Amino acid sequence: MSFEAQRAYLSRKVAFIAVDFPIKIPGQPFRKPTNEPYGEFHIMNSKGFVVGGEGAGKIRNRYAGMIQLDIYVPEAKGTAVATKAMDAVKELFAFKQGRDTAGCTYKFKGAEPIDPSTNAGWTVFTIRVPFTRDEIEKVQISINA
Repeated sequence: MSFEAQRAYLSRKVAFIAVDFPIKIPGQPFRKPTNEPYGEFHIMNSKGFVVGGEGAGKIRNRYAGMIQLDIYVPEAKGTAVATKAMDAVKELFAFKQGRDTAGCTYKFKGAEPIDPSTNAGWTVFTIRVPFTRDEIEKVQISINA
């Protein structure tokens, strides 16, 4: 399993979202702007489980996960920039599939917006997208005689 391939794949997708603010993406340099909107992208994973065989010497492991984009907007700057970004995330991941460089396949579920919250002068808008990632793993077959 390659968490690095997953990070790179999901981060690349988010980097293509057309927004008017910088997004902090794992593994990439970021400079937080002062009194301007910005985003933070997060990838959350859970333990995998075997969902079935895939022919001789192979199994399919499934991992459930979630991506989340938190959009921080200074309270006096309005909400349009955040709602446009949330719409872009919703469209980008709308029930689509994908594949990373390690050959894992992804299925994205619908985007789930979370009610905005406030944090020390910022309004924080959050949108989450649940996903599953399937990976084919080779296993050793032993025959007991």
